[in-house]
Amino acid sequence: MSIRKHFFCHFSRASFIALLLALTQPSGAQIQSASLAQQRLLLKLAFAHTNVVRVNQIDMDSALRFACRGTRLNAMVLITENFDDLVKTENGYRFLAGKESIGDMERLASACKGKERARMHALVGYYYAYQPGTTKNDLDKALTYLTRAEKEAAAWNDDKTVCHVLYGKMKCYLDYGEVDLARKAYDEAIRVAQKIHDRLEEALARYYWGTYSPFSPSTLNDRIRTLAQADSLFTIIDRTDQRINVFMNMSYLCFAAGRVEDSKRYARESLARQQIIGFPFTHYTNDMLAFLEGAQENDAVSLELSLKTIEGVERTGDSTGYGYFCYRVASFYAKHAGTIAHWPFKEEAIKAIDWYQKAIRMFENTGDPTAYACVDGISNMLRHMNKNEERITLSQSILAKIPTRDPLRLRDIHLNLAAAHMDLGRASEAEAYLHKAEAFQHESSARSGDIRLGDFYHSAGLIYAKLGQFRRGRFYLEKYLNEPVMKGLNGVAEAELALARLDSLNGDFRNAYRHLSAYRMAFKDVTTAVQAELVRELQIRYETERKDNNIRILEQQSALHEGKAREEQFAKQVVIAFATLLVLFLMVLYNRFRIKQRTNKQLTEQQDVITRKNEALAQLVDEKEWLLKEVHHRVKNNLQIVMSLLNTQANYLDNEAAMQAIQESQERMYAISLIHQKLYRSQKSSLINIREYVDELVEHIAGGLSHNKRVTFSINIGELSLDASQAVLC
Repeated sequence: MSIRKHFFCHFSRASFIALLLALTQPSGAQIQSASLAQQRLLLKLAFAHTNVVRVNQIDMDSALRFACRGTRLNAMVLITENFDDLVKTENGYRFLAGKESIGDMERLASACKGKERARMHALVGYYYAYQPGTTKNDLDKALTYLTRAEKEAAAWNDDKTVCHVLYGKMKCYLDYGEVDLARKAYDEAIRVAQKIHDRLEEALARYYWGTYSPFSPSTLNDRIRTLAQADSLFTIIDRTDQRINVFMNMSYLCFAAGRVEDSKRYARESLARQQIIGFPFTHYTNDMLAFLEGAQENDAVSLELSLKTIEGVERTGDSTGYGYFCYRVASFYAKHAGTIAHWPFKEEAIKAIDWYQKAIRMFENTGDPTAYACVDGISNMLRHMNKNEERITLSQSILAKIPTRDPLRLRDIHLNLAAAHMDLGRASEAEAYLHKAEAFQHESSARSGDIRLGDFYHSAGLIYAKLGQFRRGRFYLEKYLNEPVMKGLNGVAEAELALARLDSLNGDFRNAYRHLSAYRMAFKDVTTAVQAELVRELQIRYETERKDNNIRILEQQSALHEGKAREEQFAKQVVIAFATLLVLFLMVLYNRFRIKQRTNKQLTEQQDVITRKNEALAQLVDEKEWLLKEVHHRVKNNLQIVMSLLNTQANYLDNEAAMQAIQESQERMYAISLIHQKLYRSQKSSLINIREYVDELVEHIAGGLSHNKRVTFSINIGELSLDASQAVLC
């Protein structure tokens, strides 16, 4: 497998892992679940990165809106940074969600009183100050509200709010281009912050000045010093989140000032602190480091950082810089697709074109003219493949799809068109496009300084040499070689070879030989660099394979340890489960024992109560039986007395009728006595067996009749029991 295939495989593995991460977490979920401080830091890093990669061609507030679109956060998340006391209210949360219109905010500010009114007016001023495009109408409204807030805050001696107002006014004046007024606001903010001994407010004043000052090569070092002072204050008050952002801004400014090592150092400082606080959105810092490593020809490190950047985007769902990150990976493959010494590695060229096209699709969605840089990269691939017509079609297509006023982008695209027409032998078209490229270069230098000037010198010199305009060609090629512009070994070799040919055509063989010797040295350096790169890639592959083997061994050992750990864990879980069941079983037994004990106690108590009641009832029954016997005894005596009296009376009577009456009374009394006897002897004291009763009664009556009377008694009574009251009537 080739060394470059190794990089391709490395990238594929990283992409696969990133894809898995993206599938396991909804896009943007990590952003929405982040804290408010993390969301603010993310927006700062995102819009600063956007502003830098757009080469200051859009204002900072427009860059903020791009960042909001990519992160799906509202701009008020950042605008309210100095107004956390207002954010904590119900209306404040509505501000963050973008549910309050500016009209609602203005009405709410008018309804407030005291210090809160001043702060609400300041917040409304910030809202207008951060509107994209820096229109005069928005800036006028911002200054109106900020001035009103400053007066109200001063009346309440609210110096902290005064500081916040001054930051906003400073930003407005800078957007106006009134640097002197902005400087006065900055100096006043520093004075007020120092008067109240508030290091945070002083640090914020220096941060705003260093961040929002307009880009100019002459002010770069001053802005870097101001941000360094802000960092010192943030360090004292332990505001790591602010330091992370300050370090990244210093990194961008140091690179623009040509201090590449300082730029790398500050980016690393920022990344280290992001890792310390667990900040997940490290892709902007990784992208800056990837760019810096690539600029210093540390391609392997640059690729690794670029892959981390892609992974970070897919993991967090932040798409703000995704097009630029794809462009960074494409640039790596484009660089390794071939050199002056070796062309082409077709697989890498195709891969580069693929990544460039991904980036172009992202840029077309947002209208980002960085797509021009991708077209430039694809055009370079197509140039080596001799597909010049496709180069022209692609360049003209991007001009139509994404119109731009960025002179640097327009310069590059017109250089591409000039080179493509020149390779097709269309000298007039090539010269026309080259003149336009020169005009755009002059405009770019006047606006932003000499950014990537070496690329222009190199391309323009080669095209003019091919056009036969040797003087212009020599002019640009010598400026490329002699001026302190960024240049690569390939470019130096091509420039020396072109100058050697120009000198040879002019008959200046001495200089031709000198340039040819320089070309051979540069070619040798290129070859050496390529060989060194191959050796470095071989070392990387060896180290990677060795690490992969070590990883496999460690994974096997880890699998064994994990197996043992799982077994031990399973055993522990079984023991714990058994112990838990045993405890539960014992608890159930104990509970049943307590229930049984309580039930037995209740039954014993109930039995005692029943026993006492039974004893009382038995005593009552005994008393009742005794009383009943006494009653029966007295009744029997009374009946006996009555019968004795009747017998005695009968002995003294001679009258037949009276005797008959006495006899009937005696029989009645006998009947009653017989019933009483039956009741007394019966088991059922309330019922009389009529059959037995009648038999005895008839027998008694029969015994009282004389024997000469012929009376026959016939008794036919079934088994019948009557109540005592009914039996007496019978």
